[in-house]
Amino acid sequence: AQKNKLYTAFFRILDNDNKIRKLMIMAPSYDKVRLRVAKLVKHVFKRTNFEIFSIVELKENTKIQAPVYGIWAYFPSKYHKHSFFYEIKASSITRAIEKLYNCIKTKHGTSNYHVHIINIKKLKRIEIRKTYNIQNFQTRVIFPIFNNILNYNLIKN
Repeated sequence: AQKNKLYTAFFRILDNDNKIRKLMIMAPSYDKVRLRVAKLVKHVFKRTNFEIFSIVELKENTKIQAPVYGIWAYFPSKYHKHSFFYEIKASSITRAIEKLYNCIKTKHGTSNYHVHIINIKKLKRIEIRKTYNIQNFQTRVIFPIFNNILNYNLIKN
């Protein structure tokens, strides 16, 4: 049995408005992708005349590691202000802020304009407090790490 890969197929239905469509398909080979596109066009669009422009295999790039950002922020409530620190793994600062807003919305139910960001810092490996962020830096560690072990420098890279 061959392993399924992720492919993107670009095709156009000739009878219709000639709009180029994009379809992502898991399949073991290019031939299977063509067959699955044909089956989809026949089943969904009720057409048999179509043209496939290209089939591209999507490959995952695992070399890129997203940095961890530390964000200090607060939001005022009726009687006092809630201040907090979040460690967020994101590709950029704007993505980290978006993740922070979504997290605060789900936990506290506040809107974005209530949240005041005090400071944003790109954290080094030593400064990270959350264990799952530390595991992302160490690829060989599978079990959960406790913070006190890291503080005593028992695990070294």
